[in-house]
Amino acid sequence: MDEATQISEELVRVTPADDELFGSYVFNFAGDLQNRYNRYGNLPDLIAAKANFHRSMTLFPKDHYNHRMAVRQQISLVLGDRAEARLSIEDIDLAIKYARESVDAASGVPAQQSLAFQAVGERLAVKFALFGGMGNLEESMKARRNTVDILPADHKDTPMKLHALANSLRNNFEHYGKMSDLDESILLARRAVRSIPTPSVDRCMALDGLSNSLSMRYKQTGSSQDLDEAVTASEAAVGDLPKGRKERYGYLNGLSNRLNSRYTRSRDKQDLDRAIEAVSEAVSACEDGSDDQCIYLNTLGNCLLTRFEAFGDMSDLDASIEKGRKYLSKIPKTHPFRVNGMHNLGLRLQTKYFRAADDEKETLLKEALELATKCSYDTPLGRIKNGQLGGYCFMQAKSWERAGNLLSESVKLFRRASPVSLGDQDRQRRLRDLSGISSLACACYLAMEQPERGLEILEAGRGIMSDIAMGYHSDLSALRMADKSLHDEYVRLRNQLSQPLPEAQTSSSHAEDSVAKRNEDLARFEAVEASIRLLPELESFNQSLSAQQMKDLAVQGPLVAFCTVDQRCDAIIVTPEKIEAVPLPELTNAAIKERVNLIVGKSRLSTMPPSKHALANKRMRALLEWIWEKAVRPVLQHLGLLESQGRSSRPRIWWVTSGAMGLLPLHAAGKGAKNLAENTYAHVVSTYIPTFAGLAFARQCQDKVDPVSPNMALVTMPETPGGLEPLSTEHESQAIRDVFAATSDSHKELLELCLPSATDVLTHVRGSNVDIVHLACHADPNLDDPSNTALLFGSEPAAPAPDPLPVRQLRRMPTEQQKSRRPPRLAYLSACCTAQQYDLRLIDENIHLAAAFQLCGFPAVVGTLWEADDVAAVVIAKAFYAELFRLDYEDHQGQPGDHVARALDFATGIYRSLKIGRASAANDALAWASFVHIGA
Repeated sequence: MDEATQISEELVRVTPADDELFGSYVFNFAGDLQNRYNRYGNLPDLIAAKANFHRSMTLFPKDHYNHRMAVRQQISLVLGDRAEARLSIEDIDLAIKYARESVDAASGVPAQQSLAFQAVGERLAVKFALFGGMGNLEESMKARRNTVDILPADHKDTPMKLHALANSLRNNFEHYGKMSDLDESILLARRAVRSIPTPSVDRCMALDGLSNSLSMRYKQTGSSQDLDEAVTASEAAVGDLPKGRKERYGYLNGLSNRLNSRYTRSRDKQDLDRAIEAVSEAVSACEDGSDDQCIYLNTLGNCLLTRFEAFGDMSDLDASIEKGRKYLSKIPKTHPFRVNGMHNLGLRLQTKYFRAADDEKETLLKEALELATKCSYDTPLGRIKNGQLGGYCFMQAKSWERAGNLLSESVKLFRRASPVSLGDQDRQRRLRDLSGISSLACACYLAMEQPERGLEILEAGRGIMSDIAMGYHSDLSALRMADKSLHDEYVRLRNQLSQPLPEAQTSSSHAEDSVAKRNEDLARFEAVEASIRLLPELESFNQSLSAQQMKDLAVQGPLVAFCTVDQRCDAIIVTPEKIEAVPLPELTNAAIKERVNLIVGKSRLSTMPPSKHALANKRMRALLEWIWEKAVRPVLQHLGLLESQGRSSRPRIWWVTSGAMGLLPLHAAGKGAKNLAENTYAHVVSTYIPTFAGLAFARQCQDKVDPVSPNMALVTMPETPGGLEPLSTEHESQAIRDVFAATSDSHKELLELCLPSATDVLTHVRGSNVDIVHLACHADPNLDDPSNTALLFGSEPAAPAPDPLPVRQLRRMPTEQQKSRRPPRLAYLSACCTAQQYDLRLIDENIHLAAAFQLCGFPAVVGTLWEADDVAAVVIAKAFYAELFRLDYEDHQGQPGDHVARALDFATGIYRSLKIGRASAANDALAWASFVHIGA
């Protein structure tokens, strides 16, 4: 390569300037200099290449379009490389300018114009990587789609165009969170790899891109197959590229990241050793202090941290911290990767803080805080993570005000990190691991004796997904009256954003890029919301509830939320007069998490075999007593509700179930039959609600309900497709028929649906004149993706799979045809696990079937916390409806919605009073404690 460059230089030196080939010689010399830079990374070669490309431009006549276009493209490429080397925004802007001129110059020549579009896309991607700006990323995507669209599918350049487009889609996913972008990126990357012969430099580049996309999907889904394929792709990229190639070190870095990830899953030490070996080779091959070396040092630091966490050698932690510091000393303050590096170093410093001597702690904490609070650029998700780190550091220093403020700012970014434009599954992925941040912020304010402020931020960080769904059903009459044009624009944008994006078609013209259009709609939507909040009495439109609004909700009975963190545990009690925090000193966060596993997850008590049913009940009763002593009894005592009261005069209480305590059966807490006065149900009638906003929504729905002459749909699935165990639904159905027939109201109608399709059920849930829907069927709780938890239907029992009705479909905005002709009153879900949240990473979201029915407009839902017992289901359903219809007929003075809660409380009491064989049914807590009331 050196000899070729010398020959080119000599040709330029000896050729007269007026020779017709002189311009070509200068151009070739510049190209050789650029190739040598690509091989060895020497900056003087790059600078000389740029100067000679510019010189050649002046030597080609203006009518030599092809030559001048080629020069423009090369100048653009050189400027892009120099922008990366010098971190120069002027260079990258000039590079983009030359690339765009090439697009115009190549009009009508598809192959040339494709190359020009590729250059535009690459330069914009470089600008985004160096300096951010979502517009750069979107425009890069458009340009790269054009490079594919403009070429025939079998063109020789198509594979690398697919590779470039795959990279853009991956970048889009990182910043918008749309999983379909990442899925398409992987499909295109695989196509590119298959289309390029092996071995080749281009194929190695495509393999590395595929590995990056697969690794990113693994982090979202946990698919070991994706991770293994990513490792294989990186190994091939490294193996097929000769040593000495500059790109090989980047591929070694990628391989190290993949192997490190696989070690954390497999614990195969060989993977970790290979990860350190691969990135160490990359570090040693780089010029000391170069930007690439700093990036590789950061990867080495991550691997060393993994080794420290596995084997506990403090020297590995210290080396990891040193590598992180060196990385940050080199990377620009505006670089998108800097934030992640700051966060990683902060976490390492925090890890050392807990192991350091007392005289070191203050220095470590100060450095970690500096990293967490001084970041000037990042996505909302990154700012949330750094705010969480900084807030936690301030909490260690007992600086409650600063911690609370920093954590509160993070919570306020939740909605920016999961905008309304995202689909349910993409939003779930964004919100995972954010649960608990609002509890930390709340705990800080409780430490300062500011419970109102604490509860406001606790509520603001919970139920983000349900808040969006409730917005589809909200009463907008006040907005319509205040400003009809804003109302119409808000509804139009809301409806537009609620629709899923069309699947990407890489062969389409993309005249109007759907992603860009979605982002424009989202920006306009946020602007419209801001304008609405300027209107009188609409200042809090679509914002979390204020302390006063939450107190207003307590008019029918006290509301209780829990804030549990490692530092303290409190109950927050809301009454019409005040908001109070009740410390729970005997309750710890660790003890709660330990006991949550008895209720949720694969090893929950309700899944123990029949032979161990007695043992499971014994453990359940012990759990209920523990909840009573540590949490519920102190709350009722503070409220003065432990005095003896008649069953009919017991007040209602609402348990706000977001957070870890909300997973536990608070309504059933107590000492059982051995001491009847020491039970929750002896003093109050319990109702659950996911959030305060959820209660406000349920009350709005309840106000529209007419309890007189309710019509009812009885939906049963005695057999379910897919070979699932048959259900004994006939006894439950007959009990309901008997109760319904015994009422004296001839205007009531009972509609029975046996073995319906999911579509039929959804029609009656949303679009009919049915007031009460009773569903006796199987449910399928999805432990990994709660939005796919589903009720199971199907008209053909012999079919290979059931017809599911998942949470995500229930939560979706209804069409005009699906809107009920009369407001529904009650959904009774006699199925397994319909009121339980199983993904603990989404613990503040309450994603389950019962909550989804509430979001459909049902102000009251009866659900189950675990598997329903057949005998209990029949007894409780019969007693429930008998009592509900009695109260509807006799009690016209009760609060709206009161009858459902009291009817379920009555029905579970009837079951507890029975004898099952020789034993008291009260001791079978697994049977009766599963049934809960959710809503108004």
